[in-house]
Amino acid sequence: MKTVHEYRARTPEEHARLQKKLQAKKAQKKRRRLPPFDDLMQPVHARAFLALAIICNDIAHGARVTRADILRRLPYHAGTTTNLGQSLHLMNAAFCFDDEQPPDAMAEEAYLPADPGTTYPFLLSRVEQRYLRTMLDAPEAAFLLADDLRGKLRAALQDVPPFDLSFIERSQLAGDDVTDVETGRALRTVFRCLCERRALVLPYGRCLLPLRLRYNFRTNRYSLVALSEDADAPVRYHLDALHGARLGKSSPDPAKLEAQYQSYLDAHRVTVRLRLSDRRNARERCYALFASFDKTSCYLEKEAAYLIELSYYDFDRADVLARILSLGADVTVLAGEGNAEAAALRAAVLQCLKGALPYYKEET
Repeated sequence: MKTVHEYRARTPEEHARLQKKLQAKKAQKKRRRLPPFDDLMQPVHARAFLALAIICNDIAHGARVTRADILRRLPYHAGTTTNLGQSLHLMNAAFCFDDEQPPDAMAEEAYLPADPGTTYPFLLSRVEQRYLRTMLDAPEAAFLLADDLRGKLRAALQDVPPFDLSFIERSQLAGDDVTDVETGRALRTVFRCLCERRALVLPYGRCLLPLRLRYNFRTNRYSLVALSEDADAPVRYHLDALHGARLGKSSPDPAKLEAQYQSYLDAHRVTVRLRLSDRRNARERCYALFASFDKTSCYLEKEAAYLIELSYYDFDRADVLARILSLGADVTVLAGEGNAEAAALRAAVLQCLKGALPYYKEET
């Protein structure tokens, strides 16, 4: 039996409802295409707000900022053509520019539509508030702030819940006990040297020029990268070797020290290759584990595996080793001809596996 469809003209009310639905759909699509700056106060837009606040405060303090400077400092494309429309939309909405256009429009100088002396505070997102509250509650981070300032911040954040650190405490090694009097004093001295750009004098008279304070999350150990006055290259000192150190004179030429630190990093940068199977969600796990590392990857069709080239600093080898071991049999560190780091990493993996082998034999 055939179904007979009856067609009739729409009534004016039905036509109006249909037009209203179509307009709502078009408006929704249009909203999706607009730059994500509807509400800069939301935590997800904190980077944009922070960039705007810094630029506005620089202008309020007398700095000359052009269109090109603003685009270069905005977080969404940093001077490239990616998302240029979003950055232009934000720049034109937040700033005013001189009517007299120079030959290059990008050289127009920006000024603030409000009071030129107005400055803007940096608002914290909810995640940043929780991170700050967690840091304020941790006794091992007490050296970062003065006690009175620490107390005021804790009072202001009393309604903000801190992060749960139980997992971190279980996964960390004993490391440095900064609640120890000597260790804590050494850490505070090093931190003050870095903040005030001063030298660090060791108990036996050797003078160090601090460059960076490093912290290894897994081993829970601090180390200082510093340049000795009688050495050409920076050296790393563990915190227990800095007990009894005191403040020295101001460090000379900070720009030169930064250049030497960059040379130190370049000298310790290494690259290894990993072969990763496409089983047990290994690729996603590997990308998540090494999300903060510089890496490139490609797919090997014949082997049905991925080849990942991973770059890191050789003093982070213990951290890289732990991440590789967590991937199990789905990852292989490839030996490279003349690659000493690959050989050292492969040897470390084998040593860990040999150490674990007796435990698996007992279970079987």
